[in-house]
Amino acid sequence: MTPERTRLDRPGRARGTAALLILGVGLTAAGQLLPARTRSGTRLVAALAGMRAQLAQLEPARVEANAQPVLFGRGLPYAHSLGELRMWLHRWDGGPQSTDWYRPAGNRPLAAGLPVLAALLDGIAADN
Repeated sequence: MTPERTRLDRPGRARGTAALLILGVGLTAAGQLLPARTRSGTRLVAALAGMRAQLAQLEPARVEANAQPVLFGRGLPYAHSLGELRMWLHRWDGGPQSTDWYRPAGNRPLAAGLPVLAALLDGIAADN
């Protein structure tokens, strides 16, 4: 670099450094305004992380056939609220053949109606 070029770049660097400094001070100040973490909040975050891990590790093929509809139905709201609904439905593809609470239109198998169920649940969540 030529000395002339270096001299021209210094104002830009100074502005960039000042902007980063102001941003850092602003973020630090905003962080002080946030409420402190609570024990119950920390436990809740840990429990939700555990539930997410359970949803991700469950192998439906290893679950007894008569327990599959119950486990599927109980896990579904958690999968939806944790943002894992599509993964949960994909994992259960070919899983329980029916449930007490959901029947796809047109007498189709449960697996064929799961994408429609996912879209309906996503739409309901988006409206709220």
